Amino acid sequence: MSAPDPEKVARFIEGGRAWVRQQRDLHRSLGQSFTAEFRRTLPFFPPSLLERVRWRAVPVLPNPPFVAQAAAMGLDLDFSKMDGITFDDTFLITIAAGQGADPGALVFHELVHVVQYSVLGVDEFVEQYATGLIASRDYHAIPLELVAYACQARFIDNRAQAFSVQDVVQKTVGLRHT
Repeated sequence: MSAPDPEKVARFIEGGRAWVRQQRDLHRSLGQSFTAEFRRTLPFFPPSLLERVRWRAVPVLPNPPFVAQAAAMGLDLDFSKMDGITFDDTFLITIAAGQGADPGALVFHELVHVVQYSVLGVDEFVEQYATGLIASRDYHAIPLELVAYACQARFIDNRAQAFSVQDVVQKTVGLRHT
């Protein structure tokens, strides 16, 4: 498949940025904060970050209004098939995933994305995510997802061995799919 038109890519990224901000604003006011007790179980993250995070359980994840544009670029953006999504400092998980075998691992994964947003800012996060998806055509090969899954696996392997997700993210934010 040939490289997508740069103007289409730019519009796709701008649409993503606007959608992330709109979804964050919509869901943040309906979200919950973590209890102080729960925050103490997550020494992997800065306490100030955990204090500002909001989360919400929803029946199904929302799809962006530019799904057709993404499909025309050969991208599958059907978020309704996924278990969680992060919009800056607010994340959604599906009710079914929250009742699954290990909802803590999913929450951890989404919190890694919160750290990535915190380090990169919304504009750069969306640009890196979109360009990673366009380059790889595979959600699991997006560099930001690779970092989130690596941190999640490390957490799952040994929940008692705390590490700084912030440090991991700061060392990897420049990674882009090449």
